[in-house]
Amino acid sequence: MNWNSLLEKLKPFLSDASTAILVIAPLVAVLMVGVNKVLEMVSDGQQDQMYSQKTKKIFVCLAVIFLASLIVKIVENYLK
Repeated sequence: MNWNSLLEKLKPFLSDASTAILVIAPLVAVLMVGVNKVLEMVSDGQQDQMYSQKTKKIFVCLAVIFLASLIVKIVENYLK
């Protein structure tokens, strides 16, 4: 079996999976940030800082998801 034929068969699935991840990721991020902000409000000083750092990490992960998707599309178009 040729790799190109396998890739062509998987392309629609990968495209749909990518779209689903890009739609679900911001929703999950908003939910996680909301939970962390509520926990940050009811926690003491040291835990407050921990939840603030977790919130920053969530935004960084969200940015990585969107940048990775963009880079994959750019490389895919370049290789065509």
